[in-house]
Amino acid sequence: MDNLPTLHKPGTSPSGIVKVAALMVIFYITGLVMIQAREIIVPFLTALTVWFLVSKVLHWVEDMPPLRRWVPSWLAMLLTMLLILAVISAVGGWIASSLSGLVPKLPQYQANLEDMISRGAAALNVTAPAGLDTLFAKIDLTAVGTGLANILANVMSNASMVLIYALFIFMDQANFGKKIAAMFPEESARESVVFSIDKISHRIENYLSIKTFTSVLTASISYLFMWFIGLDHAPVWALLIFLLNFIPTIGSIAGVVFPVGMALVQFGDWFQPLVMLVTVGLTQLITSNYMEPKMMGRTMNLSPTVIIVAMVVFGSMWGVMGMVLSVPMLVIAITVLGAFEPTRWLAILLSEDGTV
Repeated sequence: MDNLPTLHKPGTSPSGIVKVAALMVIFYITGLVMIQAREIIVPFLTALTVWFLVSKVLHWVEDMPPLRRWVPSWLAMLLTMLLILAVISAVGGWIASSLSGLVPKLPQYQANLEDMISRGAAALNVTAPAGLDTLFAKIDLTAVGTGLANILANVMSNASMVLIYALFIFMDQANFGKKIAAMFPEESARESVVFSIDKISHRIENYLSIKTFTSVLTASISYLFMWFIGLDHAPVWALLIFLLNFIPTIGSIAGVVFPVGMALVQFGDWFQPLVMLVTVGLTQLITSNYMEPKMMGRTMNLSPTVIIVAMVVFGSMWGVMGMVLSVPMLVIAITVLGAFEPTRWLAILLSEDGTV
């Protein structure tokens, strides 16, 4: 009996408790800073995401033989940023014009919705909700239009700040290597840092390029179906579908709900909304659940459960942009945590198959 080994429960030693407590304090402080400084952090992280995406485009441009020979890298970067700025400005003006045309049609949409509800109640031999007319009467169309305009102005303001951040990141890009060499004089440490940065860059660039391609494909196919049935402002809804596709899972669902809802209020019937539900829903299903996993393969290695949790957490802290940034933030977190032995277990927990 005296020769039996003494069993210890893992993680109950004083040092283990201290490490867990320290980790919890670090997470708490980090979350607090991320919430309080979201007005600064979110545009900067969005700019980093834009930088990754533009870097991928620049790599494609630089691989073209004519441009590789005659156009220097700095000029290609400048032209790309100017092109993005021009596209955002044009799209912003176009959306503003489309929204201004949408507001005058709201009374007709409201009448169609009321009529459809009345017909539905009559068909089911039930009484329409008594407070429905009062609810519709309380809708302030001017307030709706003002709110949409304010949302657009806020989006354009944030986009301008993001582009400013991204421009300065590109200007400072040439000095990244020198700074890393100065921060990590030892070759082994420097190589480890460079490897981690390259790994993060490759994964995020791969995710953004594939996500952009599938989002454009989904929006384009959805636009064709919306144009075919004569849905009002189909280009705006197609653009919204493109943007929503960058939000994991929920974005794809919302990208179906909006066109279906628009078809309901525009046509006041069930046939066109049903066509939207089937066509746009199947498009989202094929691109999001079949094409994207096939194209990304195992490069992301993110647990689906962790993606949903991260989307909820970042969304609660940073709003819609937090949902968009949740996957890139997860990629960075897993790569950084996996680079250090004390936190490697956490990276394994966040991954899909335990490989980091």
